[in-house]
Amino acid sequence: MISLLWSGLAARAQQDESKTATVHYYSQASENDRAKLAAVLSGSLSFYVDQSTTLNDDVLVWKKKSSEILKDLNSIVKSGIKYYQFKELNAFKSFSDDVKMQIDRMSDLSFSQSAEFDRNWSEAELVKRRYVFFQREVNQLKLLMDAEIGNFSNHNLLVFAGSDQVEMNSRYIDSLLASTNYQSDAMLGMKPSEWSEATKDLLNIQDESFLGEKKSYEGLSEFERELLKMIESNNSRLDKMQSQMDQMRNDQLAIFQEQQKATNNQLQAQIDDLRGLVVELVRLNNSPELASAAEGLESGGNLALPENLPSSISIYFEKNSSELNTSSQLMLTEVIDILARNSRIKVLLTGCADQSGDADRNLELSKKRAGTVKSFLAKSGLKEDRFVVKYYGASKSQAENASDRKVSIEFLFQ
Repeated sequence: MISLLWSGLAARAQQDESKTATVHYYSQASENDRAKLAAVLSGSLSFYVDQSTTLNDDVLVWKKKSSEILKDLNSIVKSGIKYYQFKELNAFKSFSDDVKMQIDRMSDLSFSQSAEFDRNWSEAELVKRRYVFFQREVNQLKLLMDAEIGNFSNHNLLVFAGSDQVEMNSRYIDSLLASTNYQSDAMLGMKPSEWSEATKDLLNIQDESFLGEKKSYEGLSEFERELLKMIESNNSRLDKMQSQMDQMRNDQLAIFQEQQKATNNQLQAQIDDLRGLVVELVRLNNSPELASAAEGLESGGNLALPENLPSSISIYFEKNSSELNTSSQLMLTEVIDILARNSRIKVLLTGCADQSGDADRNLELSKKRAGTVKSFLAKSGLKEDRFVVKYYGASKSQAENASDRKVSIEFLFQ
């Protein structure tokens, strides 16, 4: 896409001997540009939906009218496009009727009146099923919006690629002014006429700066020929630069992925080795032979308490997740080592969540996090009566804080 800007050319024609024409270049947005916009919009729309819905007993309620919700969602998309200064071939107007219908469907949606509801469920099962039911509806809305954003940005967004200037002498200017029937006492409002077909084709290009295979300049004025040659040269230079940048990004990404893979493999191997040693230690510590040999020790059957043992440690999780990362697995392996060395120690596992979701959802998430940690510890061979589990949801959190997405491990001495 090429845009020509003639800045006060006619108004200053009689003051200077030469003038400058500025040529702006727009290219189709790359996959990386589109992905960046899609990620920002998806995150913003998802956050807005989460903050705009609430559970009132058994009913999902919007905090605003459906029409206002749709208007806000449209505004988020338009603001994102404007912030990143994309040029649209077809401007974004609104989400489709499918999105509107899903918003209306979610309004005052009751789980107990749905076909999935079963009165024979226990309270714990009811909480779980209700969460899954409402989360499915919310995710359906988010998926619809993400799909429409992706469809809108594909081949529809342009980014500023650069600009160049060409100097024109008075003969070029006189020829240009004559072709536009310019009147010195009229308001500045040039209306080009009698453009050649080649120039019209150039200005009507919609997707990218591409002149095609035709190289003939027959029938063009000297100024038009110079302008086309300059554009061809710059297009070639920009294409080469873009190709080099894409290759550099791909090479860097490949190197990073290989390094990350090697690091993950090394850490996982260390975890597996430590886990094997700790499991063997647990087996020996629980064996009759070791208990018999330690009868003369104070407190009987226990190894020495570790020095500088902290009163507690914390295992942190990603937002809305109960999965253990590599760092957390290493920390828990050390906890297993401590427990294996001394049977007098028990642990209190306390699951927590932040304020990013509703109360029922956060309670279930904190319970799941504590259960994940307990399961990891128990797989080493430690007896389950050495673990005490509690969970509080977001009741101890004041905000959407990463430090509250955790399981706190406290060491208890018998």
